[in-house]
Amino acid sequence: MEFASCQNYRNSADGFSNYYLEHYRDSMVISESEFNRHMGLQLDVMPDELVQVYNSSARAQEPLNYDTVITVQPWRQGVTQAQSFGTGPTDRDTFVASLEETKHLVYAREKTSKMYAPFLDSYGNIEYAGVLANVIDDRVYQSLRADTETAYLFNLKSGDGRQVFKSILKGLRNLNGADENLWASSSLVFGIKDDITHLRPIYKQERFDVAFGIGGFTFFAFSFIGFLFLLSSGIVLYYKIVTDIDEEKEQIAMLKRIGLNNQECRSYLTKHLAILFFTPLVLGISLGTVYMHAELKFSPYVGYMMSFIWIITGVVAVLDVLLYLSLRKQFFKGVEV
Repeated sequence: MEFASCQNYRNSADGFSNYYLEHYRDSMVISESEFNRHMGLQLDVMPDELVQVYNSSARAQEPLNYDTVITVQPWRQGVTQAQSFGTGPTDRDTFVASLEETKHLVYAREKTSKMYAPFLDSYGNIEYAGVLANVIDDRVYQSLRADTETAYLFNLKSGDGRQVFKSILKGLRNLNGADENLWASSSLVFGIKDDITHLRPIYKQERFDVAFGIGGFTFFAFSFIGFLFLLSSGIVLYYKIVTDIDEEKEQIAMLKRIGLNNQECRSYLTKHLAILFFTPLVLGISLGTVYMHAELKFSPYVGYMMSFIWIITGVVAVLDVLLYLSLRKQFFKGVEV
């Protein structure tokens, strides 16, 4: 994905500010055709329009109550200018007048729109999770004649992804004349782009492993609670079999006297026992999954984490059904239907 580094300045009722300094989130400028090719979309951006695309769903909730000034320049120059602005902030008109030869774009809030789209793989850190893409008209992008960069996405699903990733790291180390100590760890703090130690490629599976490790206790607790629901349901039904068997025999005898056969009596008992047995399971799964999704929805790994939760839920549900069928059979035998 080809893009140009930039800085976003925003003018609102609260004043003129820099997005990077406020949130430590990088920004990039992308042409509409490049973004459409990359995302498989069909955005049509007019020359005076700006589409701001957030890589974080939480950031996409920010109100759009500002005009935007975009300075297009290499990352280090942009950050240096932003830091200088932070020590001596000015109003928008004064700032724009001071830009001189610096390439810049100005967009009114009425001509600005926003959307959420995960256009860049998140590493779960402040840089990639919150990066902002400014999608602009192709002709405007070409007129900038800006220095461009390229973000590469490698699909490692075919073959052994870890081995392929190791080969990529090895090749990059050789190109940079580095030994195996470079990028030996995936625990990185991004932001210092001039230092090669902070430019390690990102392997999504590593982040999944870290995320699962962090959420391991949560999954254990979720599993434990699920099995408690299973155990409690079994105990309730077993208690029902032991204590109410004589009462149920009398009720079944009455139903038979008014004309119900064994199959109809079984159907009645099945519905009665199912409500008693599966109510805790349904309530537990509903409340648990809603809570976990609300907890994880702002994480870039929500799909990955929720897949494990659904696996746990499925295992508990299958065991619950097997236990129910086993105890129901004993109940039918006890009431003689």
